Amino acid sequence: MSVRAATVAAGLVVLLLHPDDLIAQQSLTTARQLYASAEYKDALSMLDGLLKTNPVPQDRQTIDLYRTFCLVALGSMNEASSAVDAMIAREPLYHPNLDEIPPRLRTLFRDARQRVLPGFIQQRYLAAKTAFD
Repeated sequence: MSVRAATVAAGLVVLLLHPDDLIAQQSLTTARQLYASAEYKDALSMLDGLLKTNPVPQDRQTIDLYRTFCLVALGSMNEASSAVDAMIAREPLYHPNLDEIPPRLRTLFRDARQRVLPGFIQQRYLAAKTAFD
C-alpha cells in the first residue's frame, strides 16, 4: 500500500470512528467565519448548539471564547462576564492568545481572574486540607 493510500485509509478510519469531532470542528470554523463577518447572532446560535454536543475541553474553551466575543459585540456584557467566569473556573490557568482578543476583553479576563481565582484557591486548599486530615 502506498503512503498516500495509507494516509487516506487512516483519514477514513478517523472519520468513521469520530464523525462528531469532524462535524464539531467544521461548525466551529463556520461559527468563527460568521463572527468575522459580523453575523454575531448567527454565530452565537451556532456556538450555543455546539455546547449541547458536550465538546472536548479545548474546544469548549474556544467555543466559550467566541461566545464571549459575540456577546460583547451584541452588548450583553453580563452574559459575557459570566462566560469568562465559567472559563476560568473550569480551567484556572487558561489564558487566551492576546493577539486574538481585543483590549476590552483583556480587561474582562483580568477582572474575572481577580473575582474567581481567590474563591477557587480557597476551595482547593480546603479540599486538600480535608484530604490531608
